[in-house]
Amino acid sequence: MKKLLLLSILLILGCNSNKRDAERWSQSMVETTLKTQNMQEALEIYKKATEKFDIEDYEGAIKELNRALIRYPDFTNAYFSRGTAKMLGFDDYKGAIEDFTEVINLSPNNEHAYYERGYAKLISQDTKGAIEDFTKAIDINNGLAIAYEYRAYAKEILEDFKGACDDFMKVYVSGNGDPSYDMYLEYYIKNCK
Repeated sequence: MKKLLLLSILLILGCNSNKRDAERWSQSMVETTLKTQNMQEALEIYKKATEKFDIEDYEGAIKELNRALIRYPDFTNAYFSRGTAKMLGFDDYKGAIEDFTEVINLSPNNEHAYYERGYAKLISQDTKGAIEDFTKAIDINNGLAIAYEYRAYAKEILEDFKGACDDFMKVYVSGNGDPSYDMYLEYYIKNCK
């Protein structure tokens, strides 16, 4: 009798457990479906924002990007584009820094977000913060010549002329003989003896 009672209790618990597992799975599927729908809607809105961005309607682009982020808050491209629009359209470097920081939080190896945030910091006169971000971008992708270039400018501001010279030479070398990079060699020859 005790064995039958124990077996009945285990069956009831097992059924309840399976029911809870099924409910969790069902809830997970609903959440995944909603997330996918939200992401699709956000992509459609993002396309509209891109069209506005292309015609330099930065205010309109930001409005659309805000809508996309309401639909899908983890949309890194929307944060990146909104940060860029804030810089280009409104010189809102503080707002841009916040958006690029959000991209970095969502995608820690995004070298372009570090570069853009570094650029916004440099313009905002946070030179040391800019150097940190340019360095992080270079750590992720040591072929990102523009990060070396702007880190060199930042080092120059802080009177780290040797560091600036080293970075300018890296930019020149990355040009692989392209004449448009000659100005970096000229800078090096003139200032880095």
